Amino acid sequence: MPPAILPLIAIVGRPNVGKSTLFNRLLKRPAAIVEDEPGVTRDRLYGEVTYDDYRFILVDTGGLDLENNHSYMPSLLKQAGLAIDEADAVIFMTEAKSGLNPQDSQVAALLRKAGKPTFLAVNKADSEKRQILSAEFYELGFSEVFPISASHGLGIDDLFSAIFASLKMEPDKTPLAADEALDELAERALKAAENGADEQVEIPAAGPLKIAIIGRPNVGKSSILNALLGEERALVANMPGTTRDAIDTALTYKDRDYIIIDTAGLRKKNNIAAGVERFAAVSAIRALERADVAIMVLDSAASFGEQDIRIMSLAEEKGCGLVIALNKWDLVPDKARDAKAAGEYVGKTFPALAHVPVVTTSAITGRNIYTILDTATKVANLRATRIPTAELNRLLERLVAQHAPPALKRRRAKFFFITQVGTAPVVFVISVSNKESVDDNYKRYIINAIRERYHLQGVPIRLILRERGKRSG
Repeated sequence: MPPAILPLIAIVGRPNVGKSTLFNRLLKRPAAIVEDEPGVTRDRLYGEVTYDDYRFILVDTGGLDLENNHSYMPSLLKQAGLAIDEADAVIFMTEAKSGLNPQDSQVAALLRKAGKPTFLAVNKADSEKRQILSAEFYELGFSEVFPISASHGLGIDDLFSAIFASLKMEPDKTPLAADEALDELAERALKAAENGADEQVEIPAAGPLKIAIIGRPNVGKSSILNALLGEERALVANMPGTTRDAIDTALTYKDRDYIIIDTAGLRKKNNIAAGVERFAAVSAIRALERADVAIMVLDSAASFGEQDIRIMSLAEEKGCGLVIALNKWDLVPDKARDAKAAGEYVGKTFPALAHVPVVTTSAITGRNIYTILDTATKVANLRATRIPTAELNRLLERLVAQHAPPALKRRRAKFFFITQVGTAPVVFVISVSNKESVDDNYKRYIINAIRERYHLQGVPIRLILRERGKRSG
C-alpha cells in the first residue's frame, strides 16, 4: 500500500547545477523557471511526482552560495533550510562540467549537519569522460556518487532506485491500473463507434457532492465555509496558515447533500514553519484527489500570480471541476466593482483557465455565498455530460475542415473517429493516422471547440489520441 503521507524529497545544491532541470523533468512540465543563470529559483517549489509507480513530493530549492552577500541570499538560505528540515531525503546536486567546487564542500557540510539521508548526484555527466571525472566528488565524503544528466535522463533511474530503497517506499499501481482501464475502454469505444454504436459510459453513482475549498492562505477559505454553514465550524483568524489539515464538513442545501473540504492554504513558499507546509501541501493534494469540484478562492483586493495558476492547474490535473471565487469583494473600490469585468480580467490573467466560471463574493457581507455553491453544483453536473458519438464526429469534421492539423514531414494526420469514453472528468478519444502530427495547440483547439459547443465551463477535459492498430500507451 502507498504511504498515507507522501515522502518528500528535496533537491539542494549550489547555483546553476541543474536542480530545476531535474525538477521539471520529473514533473514532466516546466513548473520551475530554468535559465542558465544562478539565483533564478528563490522560493521552494513543490510538485507531486509519479516515477516508476512510486509517488512522492519533490521540492526544488534556490541555489546555495554561502559566500554570497546579495540581499536575497538570507531568505534563500532560510527556504533551503526549511526544505531540508521537512525532507525525508535530499538529492545533493553538483555538476561534472565545472568539477568539484568549494561551494559544494560548504553545502556538503550543511547537509551532514542536518543528518538527513543524502544522495550525491553529479549532473551534466553526459559523456564517458565526465562520468569518470565524477569520481572526484567522493572527496565530499558521501558513500556513493550518482553521475546523471538531468537534461537527457541519464542515470536518474539508479539515483531514485537508491532513494526508494533507503526510504523503504512501495510502488503505487493504482494510477497505472487506471490508465490501462481507460486504454481498454478507448479501444472498445472506437470499435463501437466504427460500427455505428456508442460505448456506454458509466455515470458516477449519486452521493454527497464533494467540494474542496482551495487557495493561498488568508484569502478567506474558512470564512467562506463558515458563511455557508451559518456558524463558526472552522477556526478563522486574521493570520495565514490557521487551517493545516483538510477538514470535512457535511452540508445539506436545496435537498442535496454536500461534503465541503476546507484545505490548508497552498502558499508561496516563504515564512513557513518547518514541517507544517509539507503536511498542508500533501493534505490539499489528497483533498483534490477526492473532490468533485474545487472552489479556488482569490483575494479580490490583492494581485494574482504564478502560485494561483499553479494551484488551479493542480486542481485540473486531478480532474476536479473548478470555480473561481473572488472573495473580499467588499474591499474593492466602487469604480472597479464590475463583476463581468472581473471575470474577463481573470480570463486574461489566466488564459488557460478562461473557461472557469467566476463568482464575486464576500464572506463578511454574505455576497453571493450560495451562488458559489450553485455554480459548483452546475459544474459538477456538467462533469457528467454525455455527448453522442454522431454529434462529436459531425463537430470534428467541421473543425478539421475549418482548420486542418499541421503537417509533419509533409504528412498531415487524418482523423477517423472521435467518441467519449469517460465522465467526471470528461474524456474523449480520437482515432488518427499519425498522432505525432497533432501538436498540443491543435488538441487545445479541439478541446476548446467542444467546451464552447456544449458549455462545459469549469469542466476538465481529457483528449486521447490513438493510432489505428496501436495501443495509446
